[in-house]
Amino acid sequence: MHKSILLKSVNLCSIWNWIPQRLSTCTPNMLFTTEENGTSLNTLFNVLDELENCLIVIKTFEDEIFGAFCAGDWNQRKNPKTLFFGTGETFLFTLSPEKKVFKWIGLKQETKPNQEMFIRVNTNKILIGGGTREGLAIKSNLLEGETNQCDTFANEPLSRKKSFQIAILEVVGFNNR
Repeated sequence: MHKSILLKSVNLCSIWNWIPQRLSTCTPNMLFTTEENGTSLNTLFNVLDELENCLIVIKTFEDEIFGAFCAGDWNQRKNPKTLFFGTGETFLFTLSPEKKVFKWIGLKQETKPNQEMFIRVNTNKILIGGGTREGLAIKSNLLEGETNQCDTFANEPLSRKKSFQIAILEVVGFNNR
């Protein structure tokens, strides 16, 4: 993988155990990092719009590392009739200080509509997980975010603080080679 700062081999091994098995033979490829590509949401969208599956990994200034595996065609964000998109393969995770995964609750039980809110994008933020609150929200400046317990993943907040400052954000895609 091309110079990921956040996904060292031990973290990548954990994530590889969580991603859908069909992707386990793919090669991870870092496609975007705020370290090299800056903090433009439009630049990030140019990368995401080409993807169906990706990892969004965040490091805060508190040295927490967490993020989301996003399963779904990001081009769906352009459809004005689509509020949320993505599939039940989407999940949230933490890597540091503790490794945890929060998969879609629909894998274990029947769901209500507010538990099937995977990914939502607007001009102000990227939201992953929904219901009464969003599991992960990344603001358009790519420097700030929020995390809460959400109905889709029944997760714990991903960081110690509800609102956090982003030190580094990376997007990793999957190549079939």
